[in-house]
Amino acid sequence: MVIYRKRKMQGIFKNIDRNTLFSTLLFFSFIFDSGGGLGLRNIGFMLMLMVLFYELCFNYGKQNTNKYFLLFYCGSLVFLLSTKIIALSNHATFASSSLQNFSLYFLLPLYILAKNRYLTIEGYLKSVCIFCIIVLMFFFGRILGVAPIVQLFGFVATRADGFLGYAYFDNAFVVFPNVYFQGTLAIVPAAVIMISQQKFKAFALVMLTLFVAPSRFGVLVCIMFFLILYIKKIYIFLLGSTVFVLCIMIFEIPVFIDFLDMFDLATYGHAVRAGHMESILFLFNSNLSYFIVGQGPGTMFYSLGFNGYTDSVEISHFDFVRRYGIIYFIILNTAFFFLVYRLFNKSTVSRQLVYGLLAHYIVAISNPVLVSLPFMMFLSICIVINESNKNVVV
Repeated sequence: MVIYRKRKMQGIFKNIDRNTLFSTLLFFSFIFDSGGGLGLRNIGFMLMLMVLFYELCFNYGKQNTNKYFLLFYCGSLVFLLSTKIIALSNHATFASSSLQNFSLYFLLPLYILAKNRYLTIEGYLKSVCIFCIIVLMFFFGRILGVAPIVQLFGFVATRADGFLGYAYFDNAFVVFPNVYFQGTLAIVPAAVIMISQQKFKAFALVMLTLFVAPSRFGVLVCIMFFLILYIKKIYIFLLGSTVFVLCIMIFEIPVFIDFLDMFDLATYGHAVRAGHMESILFLFNSNLSYFIVGQGPGTMFYSLGFNGYTDSVEISHFDFVRRYGIIYFIILNTAFFFLVYRLFNKSTVSRQLVYGLLAHYIVAISNPVLVSLPFMMFLSICIVINESNKNVVV
């Protein structure tokens, strides 16, 4: 059994656990810079490799990898290599197929980090709060026209991958600027964990961030879990929401109307996703082998959603089947829901993580985040906690 040690830092950080600080930095680098354009993701990878090197060289004999997890990982790795061969035979490039497999390859290193407390739920939640504060700073800074913030946002927007720069205009005046990073949806599981832990202030911070980003489906998923967990307080929630909306309508009617337009499914995203779905189903119908064993990661297909060829679409579950086939999809789903079942029946603490896992699984229905690196980091922590024989403080 691995004994988790609390390591305290001195000086101004004397009350911050070193492992939590490292975990916070690691999660933040992959959430804030999911596309890698800012260079933070590369720093995160370097930190991970340094820690892995240290653990494997100096604590190798103390590693206690679960044999069932190792067996599952090795089997998954064999399958991924076979899908890579399929992808190359279907004209995918070696680089593109490797890139789409990357997060799945990295599950074992992430597991080792979580096993040694370099990845923690506390670090994940803290990184999400920092990320949300930055998003809100950019949002309100752009609305208020704070020059340093506007200039900093311009610097970030030109280098980070994601929809950061566009805004809605009315007579050449910016009404509702958009600050949407690729990692925005990584905060949805954190929001659900926060509300399950009754961290209402942190939950409010995350919800406000999802609203201003905006992430329509992320907001709906969080509200759904809130109502499920606090059904007895639904009337208080509805009353508070009504008052909040009325205040916005009274003081900021133009902004409010423009904001509601972004939730119009007929205008945003719905037709594109429907086109993706139709195209994937047509692909399966035209070639049954793509449904069974997949077309391969990194392969291109024609999507009516984009009216062009693409190798990745927002409907993660269907795109996963297109890449890897229904067999691998069923295997991974079986393992995922087995983990969910074990955690749900383990303790109150682990049950809170189940809500986060399910929230992510649901939000991936219409977003390309099913096997994102931040989620694999979160998943590795859940696997380690499931292996523990006692309640672990997360």
